[in-house]
Amino acid sequence: QNITLIGSVSPDSLRDYPLAMDMIAQCRMDVSPIITHHLPFQEAQKAFELFIDHRDEAIKVVLDY
Repeated sequence: QNITLIGSVSPDSLRDYPLAMDMIAQCRMDVSPIITHHLPFQEAQKAFELFIDHRDEAIKVVLDY
C-alpha cells in the first residue's frame, strides 16, 4: 500500500517548532490535554489511520518507541 504524507511549513514554523520542542522537553508546556492516543511504534500504520480518519476523536497520536 502506498501512503503519501503531506505537510506544510511556514517561515514561522522553522523558528517556532524547535522552540516548542524545547518547551515541551523542559516541561514548560503541557501538551497532555491534546494527546488522545498512545500506540507502540509497531502500530504506526494504525496511528496514522486514527489521525487521518479522525477515528475515536483522535487529535494527537503519540508513537511510543
